[in-house]
Amino acid sequence: MSISQRQFYRKIVSVFTVLVLVSLPLKAFAAGDISTAFYEFIRKRNTDLYSFYTDEKFDEREYLTDYNNIVCTDEAVIKLSGEITGKCKSDYDKVKAVYSWITHNIYYDKDYESGLKESSNTEVGDIIDKRYCVCEGISTLASSLLRAVGIPCRKVHGYGSIKMSTDEMNWYMKYTNLVNHSWNEAYVQGRWLIFDCTWDMKNYIFQGEKHSENPTENYFDMDFDEFCKHHFISSYKEPIRYCGFEWSYNGEVKIGKYIGEDERAVIPSDMNFTRITRSVFRGNDKIKEVVIPDFVTTIDSKAFENCVSLEKITLPTSLAELEDNTFDGCISLKSVIVPEGVMTIGNYCFNNCVALSDVVLNSSINVIKSGTFYGCKGLSHIVLKEGVKKLCTNAFAGCDELSYIVFPESLTEISSGAFEHLPDDVYYLGEYDDYCNINGVENLDGCHIHCGEEKLPVSAVYENQNHNFTCVTVTATAKNRGCKIYTCTDCGEVYNDYSCSCICHGNGVAYIIYNCLLPIMKNSALCQKCRCGCEHYEV
Repeated sequence: MSISQRQFYRKIVSVFTVLVLVSLPLKAFAAGDISTAFYEFIRKRNTDLYSFYTDEKFDEREYLTDYNNIVCTDEAVIKLSGEITGKCKSDYDKVKAVYSWITHNIYYDKDYESGLKESSNTEVGDIIDKRYCVCEGISTLASSLLRAVGIPCRKVHGYGSIKMSTDEMNWYMKYTNLVNHSWNEAYVQGRWLIFDCTWDMKNYIFQGEKHSENPTENYFDMDFDEFCKHHFISSYKEPIRYCGFEWSYNGEVKIGKYIGEDERAVIPSDMNFTRITRSVFRGNDKIKEVVIPDFVTTIDSKAFENCVSLEKITLPTSLAELEDNTFDGCISLKSVIVPEGVMTIGNYCFNNCVALSDVVLNSSINVIKSGTFYGCKGLSHIVLKEGVKKLCTNAFAGCDELSYIVFPESLTEISSGAFEHLPDDVYYLGEYDDYCNINGVENLDGCHIHCGEEKLPVSAVYENQNHNFTCVTVTATAKNRGCKIYTCTDCGEVYNDYSCSCICHGNGVAYIIYNCLLPIMKNSALCQKCRCGCEHYEV
């Protein structure tokens, strides 16, 4: 069908639609009474959304600023709102005055609704100048005028119908996010007042000609139970701003973008949500620490991508999944403890976290996916606990400082390139024969990874044995070697690790004295370098 043919048929349909619309009220209409069951379904849905957005912990003053098409700072809006409400004595009267002005002076655009034209007025300035639009523009105008006089007001989107047939009921239940209407809520006298200017106005414009009739007041300050018979809330498009975050609700609580200024972002624990989406922190270059409440189960792909200042994050014990590229490009992140409940770490989850030096993995992870720790140049060691079966391509590629890795007995496959671009020598726990049955173990040789327990720090051996160690560091002196002493809080087992030479250690005591800048002395003296006692020895 050619473009001209489509335009012709569209005009035919439009003319037919116009004939029907002229004979109907502005509201959608379906024959038959709403059933009790369906009314209860809608009422419950409306109550859930309305209750969330009217919660007392949220500050209603958040609805006093410009947002998208809602403009309350424009001079024309301020002037008009002042003229409309100038003689009003209360906020309730101001809402009623704005409502009355709109229903008397604005015309419903039936030309747009019928398809005779492709767009209607949506900008507040155009609506004020031309005086016609559809429900979306009407609710935008009401919000703008009321915010301009200091009254919080917001738009609500949903589905509107006087009565519903069973077929329409079933249809709506299938498509509960359908939107065909928009109305308002204004905060006055400690409550959110519901009103619908569109349904009370009788003015309309059709084929460019304005038709005027006196409005009704049936849908101002509606009783909630009555409201639920013909208005079904789909969503509140404008998010709530609370504790530095944007929030929304549509059957479940959803956290939105972090809009706070603090370097330490604390996600509130009184919001019942389970997922951190990619839009929350992505690209934030200011935050240094994030505190996540202990009921979050999923962190979405790229949620913290390129948070270049992020240094610290505590993952909750409730967490079950880290998706792809979650911390990609977090170049300041230093340490991560992966909780036991996490079953999956996504591809390139910690990609290019160049400062990451300490990672504690759990025993629930079966696969280290592609590029999980790619380019983590500060990572010196990694302990893979029992349960890990496969290391995928680039899992630890580009870890320039990696010196040892602990392989569990559960490991069965090492993909090609898993350890690409590593330092000259990296050691792993165990004998080569223990791993010869691993699919792809030959990939280790090309990466300069060598077996041998004797080349590993003792801690690498013990970290693989389910101990719970605390550590005390003993500083080296001129007489004694320094070390780290590990004590298991469960069984009391103790071992020393990271032993280092004593200060100025040489081939003999006299050499120590020489390097400690002490002359040959009788008996003993304090070393001027470390202040430790040095015995006298003849050279």
